[in-house]
Amino acid sequence: MLMDIAIITLLLSLALLLLFVEIFFLPGVTVAGLGGLLCATGGIIYAYSEVGATAGHVALGISLASFSLLFYWLMRSKTIDKYALQTNIDGKVTSNDDLNIQVNDEGITLSRLNPMGKIKVNGIITEGTSITGFVSEATVIRVVQVTAGAVLVEPITNK
Repeated sequence: MLMDIAIITLLLSLALLLLFVEIFFLPGVTVAGLGGLLCATGGIIYAYSEVGATAGHVALGISLASFSLLFYWLMRSKTIDKYALQTNIDGKVTSNDDLNIQVNDEGITLSRLNPMGKIKVNGIITEGTSITGFVSEATVIRVVQVTAGAVLVEPITNK
């Protein structure tokens, strides 16, 4: 009888441990989650079949209570927030209209424009598109057009 209780306790404890590992370290349906489910089911079936209905009810009640407490603790703790997928986006998109870049402003290319690349105009680094094709790095450029999606530039050849 004592050995049966030890086996039931071991199976239910192993089930809790495997489910804990499943939630924190192996997200998704993996061997740990399935193993935890099998250990819990096996422990409860073993309690009903080998010890009796009373022991089975006690094992079922204790396992339900401990699984419920584990999941309640997981949902309330801040630890799971580190691993959970967050849906909040804190960033914002700055449109080219907000950059205060005007037509005929001059700047320099920070990377090669083929035809897009990084440019610096009025101290602001942004994405620029060349209207003439490829433009080498560190070339002086002039803004031709500013739209919501692009800053169109051309190289200044007389400087």
